[in-house]
Amino acid sequence: MNSWKRRWRIAVAGIGAAMAFAAACGSPDRGMKSQESAASGAVNEESADKSVASDAEPRPGLLENASPDTSALTLFYYDGETVTQRILFDSEKEKEILQKINELPYEAADISQLENWQVPCYGLEIGDEGGWGYIVAYAGGLWLTRNREVYTVSVDFASIWDEVGNEHEDVSPFYGFCNGSILSKYDQRFWVESQLEKARESDVTLTVTDVTDGIATAVLDNQSGEEKLYGEDYYLEKKIDGKWYELYIEDTTVNYGVNAIGICFADSEQHTVECDLNIYGELEAGEYRLIKDGGPEHGWSDEKWAGEFSLDEEGKLK
Repeated sequence: MNSWKRRWRIAVAGIGAAMAFAAACGSPDRGMKSQESAASGAVNEESADKSVASDAEPRPGLLENASPDTSALTLFYYDGETVTQRILFDSEKEKEILQKINELPYEAADISQLENWQVPCYGLEIGDEGGWGYIVAYAGGLWLTRNREVYTVSVDFASIWDEVGNEHEDVSPFYGFCNGSILSKYDQRFWVESQLEKARESDVTLTVTDVTDGIATAVLDNQSGEEKLYGEDYYLEKKIDGKWYELYIEDTTVNYGVNAIGICFADSEQHTVECDLNIYGELEAGEYRLIKDGGPEHGWSDEKWAGEFSLDEEGKLK
């Protein structure tokens, strides 16, 4: 599964807990040395010279800590209907592109400018020296990081797109975009329509029985006549204006992992599972449905198990 898909599907073997991600990831401020305050008393000439030298240091580039030697560069282009992805595996060419971007002047901007976000737009992903990575969305001079930082900068993404080329290209209907969880708050075009109706019908039911402190408890009931298989992953949808949409994980600065396992589910058995809905942020009152992927004993399929439920103003099950 491609890393740019819309919903959380990170299967990390042996990792069951959420992993904290550095809040500075993707920020051009990362790696900057903080200036020490002057010692009490008179400032000598040497200290003053050091201060001037520090002030004269150039600002870090927008992708200053990217690691082209250990990570491919992935570009995205959203035309309003489909997302096209291009991957560059040439580290030397990656370095050339990164140098061009890192040399560009930029200024901090208020996040409210996302109200003027333009489509078509571009996206960029690349790993960094810490082993995580940058996720960037760009349109009309606005550069948006996964940390909700916005900068004004002029990047010729059209030329970079051409430079990367289409040797490794994939085109898919829109089901998410770089930092779409942030953009969806300002632009309905970044809402992700549900694909549940296209799933194969199943005789396994999912019933949400409780929601406490953002933790949903659900009961899976297998009355299919055969053994089933499911994993620890899940995702959440919300009904908006009579239509179902998938929700993004709210905090894009955190990687969430689940055990990459298959759980056997015998016929006529009931299993109770817990799903942390806090990863979707503060949920408003409304109609939701919790969804898990399933399949027959010997493999996965497009079978999905869904349970609808409603939350009140306090986030409790109605």
